[in-house]
Amino acid sequence: MDEIQNYVTMYEPILPAFKSAMDVIFGITTPIGALPVGSVPKIHHIRRLSKSDEEISQLWNLWQKIFPKWPVELKRLATNLRGEHSHHFIREKGFVMSYIFSLDGINHGKITAVGVLPEYQGTWPRNCFLGSVFPHFWPGVPIDFPQETKDFLLHRFKLYPGTSGQMRAFIDPITYFRLPKPIEPTARDFYRDITGDIAPPDGWVEAYEQLAAASQHHEAMVAFDAETNAQVGWTLMCSPSAVVIDDFAFINLLPTKEKTGLIGCVGVDEKARGKGVGLALLVKAIENMKERGVEGVLIDWVTIRGFYERLGFEVAWEYETFEW
Repeated sequence: MDEIQNYVTMYEPILPAFKSAMDVIFGITTPIGALPVGSVPKIHHIRRLSKSDEEISQLWNLWQKIFPKWPVELKRLATNLRGEHSHHFIREKGFVMSYIFSLDGINHGKITAVGVLPEYQGTWPRNCFLGSVFPHFWPGVPIDFPQETKDFLLHRFKLYPGTSGQMRAFIDPITYFRLPKPIEPTARDFYRDITGDIAPPDGWVEAYEQLAAASQHHEAMVAFDAETNAQVGWTLMCSPSAVVIDDFAFINLLPTKEKTGLIGCVGVDEKARGKGVGLALLVKAIENMKERGVEGVLIDWVTIRGFYERLGFEVAWEYETFEW
């Protein structure tokens, strides 16, 4: 009852009392009442997303209302929601998106987004992005999210700031890109097309495998050691028609829109680092993408500072991580 605000309960510690309590706990007898008096427990009808056209459209409509600054096309969202390792939950007022990925043989979970309609945000969690790998929405929480959302993650989800620091997404319109003179000699005659096996670091294999399965080897570039013929550098250099582009949910939000390509999963073998391999690899990739009609390049999930800026890239988005 509304007028009752506090309760004082007393329990006599004798065997008949304990027996009565155990009978209720184990279902032998049915309790007569419950505290607090007069309250009706909330029942949340949360269900697992079936991935049907109807339910995906429902989630997409919720998304458009909840995240107006991060719109995503229905087709692209549907592709990502139906991914093999996806696990999503929905109700009429909001949703949760999550994915599982494997790294070094160990499965990890990523909660990608928690979304609630504005009128229900007082009773549900606040809207937040926690991160995702593939498909790729955000590597972390955008730093321009309000502090109250971050406080919610810290105090209600019991998360803590990640150890990887702030991450950035870079964008560069490459229509007028010119090879920087100081690294011009490094970039010549160093790369060749590859149609066989690609052996990038373990964490990135999936993206390269998708390209290979679709016979899109031209969407990746590999650096070889001239003496040993071993692979020493790798990068995706994807045009808008690459099969992995749909994994990047917000690539069309950038100024060059549907003419935006992707450089990602850039890696250099430890023994080849410090020799200009990475920078030369990027230069050749950008030149190749220009030749294929790409007008802008996105590079996401960057933690190093000063490397991509040397080629004229500017920060598009910044993120920070929260972890359990």
